[in-house]
Amino acid sequence: MMFLTDAELLELTGYQYHAHQRRWLTAKGYRFDVAAGGRPIVSRAHVEQKLSRSAEPASQFAPARQNAPKFHRLTWDAA
Repeated sequence: MMFLTDAELLELTGYQYHAHQRRWLTAKGYRFDVAAGGRPIVSRAHVEQKLSRSAEPASQFAPARQNAPKFHRLTWDAA
């Protein structure tokens, strides 16, 4: 199993410090282990899987925008 390098972690998260990288990875739903010294250990396969999911087109079963409720057309009459 291959893991991300320090440079790849910096590129993915945008953070240099391990604590900030761990916080970013957790917030984005990435799984990782922590090495001695606090460095996150992230599987390259896991990152590729997550990134390929985000590039998938929207589901064909997603509701069309025109079918959304039109709440602005509701009127409230005092009874």
